[in-house]
Amino acid sequence: MKDHSQWMGNLIKNKLPAATLPINKILIPGTHDSGTYGMDSRARTQSLSIKEQLHNGARYLDCRISLKGDDFMFYHWLRSSNKFGTRHDTPANNQDNVLYDIRGFLIANPQEVLILKFQSFDSFTTDNDYLDFLQMIRNYLEFGATGPLNASCKLVTLAHGTAEEIGKETLTTLNDKGMRVFLFFDNTDVPTDPKIAKKIWDHAFNYKPSLHKSIWGLWDPYWGDKGSGISVKDTDLADMETFWKWHDDNRKVWLKDGSSAGFYVLQSHMQELHPSGNGSQDIYFNISEQAADGNYYMNQDAATGDFESNNTRNIQHYIEQVKNGEVYNIITFDYLQDSDVCSAIVDYYMKPVIATEPIHYLKHISLKLNALTRYVGYGITSGEYTYPCLLPDPVKLYIRHATKETDNGVIHDGDEVSICTTELTHDNRDQLSVYGTNSLYYYRGNTNHERWTIRNGNKGSEIKTGDFVTFENKSYEGESLTLYGIHLTTDSMGTKPTRWIIDLL
Repeated sequence: MKDHSQWMGNLIKNKLPAATLPINKILIPGTHDSGTYGMDSRARTQSLSIKEQLHNGARYLDCRISLKGDDFMFYHWLRSSNKFGTRHDTPANNQDNVLYDIRGFLIANPQEVLILKFQSFDSFTTDNDYLDFLQMIRNYLEFGATGPLNASCKLVTLAHGTAEEIGKETLTTLNDKGMRVFLFFDNTDVPTDPKIAKKIWDHAFNYKPSLHKSIWGLWDPYWGDKGSGISVKDTDLADMETFWKWHDDNRKVWLKDGSSAGFYVLQSHMQELHPSGNGSQDIYFNISEQAADGNYYMNQDAATGDFESNNTRNIQHYIEQVKNGEVYNIITFDYLQDSDVCSAIVDYYMKPVIATEPIHYLKHISLKLNALTRYVGYGITSGEYTYPCLLPDPVKLYIRHATKETDNGVIHDGDEVSICTTELTHDNRDQLSVYGTNSLYYYRGNTNHERWTIRNGNKGSEIKTGDFVTFENKSYEGESLTLYGIHLTTDSMGTKPTRWIIDLL
């Protein structure tokens, strides 16, 4: 998991344009049902804790709360064992809760801005339940200069109850005011008595899950508003385009209000996966986790042949839209870390476009499964063989010329190469090898089994960083380096061979 603890602060520090854009006009990664990590598979949509989500880059948290005794627990159909906090808690008397983790994050990262949305309020039965809940949050998240960085934090309070003021704020202006946490409460559940309500809305914004703004500062259209229009086959390209269009229509309704629109949440998870047909909800959560990760469907894009997870495909689409001048705001994901969606957003704002450069033999490289965060590396060791599989982090590899051991020239389409895990001599290096047909392993030696022909689709052209490439097996005609489940093998290339991205480390 990559650490993006200070990505907003870095925008401010480096005086990048996003730091001075309206905060409701920049991409902000968030999590759907943020507190469900560790829950039963029927209700789980995240595997990272809140603390880990924040470090990964999430700045919007979708919190469903249930009251058990005096404990405020996370909730999603089922009550979680993950405790948000306890009635009358303060940082001094209780540090074993999620609120303390959020406080610690804000202290350690003094320029980050969070948006916390609360709904459900399950088992809240009295006005005091709501008032105590709000006061508990204030106890933890409102503080003066604290910690080695002298961090301070206030809840965001703007012109009372209006969306218009949100659209006037930027990361820079909010930090200048010391306002770093937006609270949103679903007003469907909050007490309506004017005296009680005022005590809440003086510190929190109210919202209603709908596509209508009214006076509320958060647009959060329910993913199922047009449910029948989204196919359960969400890996099919045509169905994905339907999903994008549906969200796009909602987003454009929001944009009609211009700068007064408040925040907009695009729910990017694939909740149309359930039910399975027999009424069970398990299918959504089990498949959703695997679809976000890209280790279940492994369907190929009809146009490119790429294997892509839902998270990968979605975030790439949204960023391309932003590059084309469209405006997106908060985007929530299931299993946030899968496909590294936060890095995609942070890199878009932080990194200039880097020119590609040719790949040379003997340089460190990584081979990634097209757009997925999956790299070729060591796998299971059995006897004298080590079998390769896909790993979540970059693996140091080398491409060696199959016949010219000392050649450090540029690699071209059509070259015969060895794929190695060390830069030792050819007699010692571990090479990706084929034994018989299909079975792959790392082998110390040099035979024809270790020879692959690298292709980028342009005969004789240079292979460059970021290129999509395929590897044809020299010994077994018509077979290529292929993905099967989480394992690697060789198989018939067919018309859509598995493609890999080649990059320098």
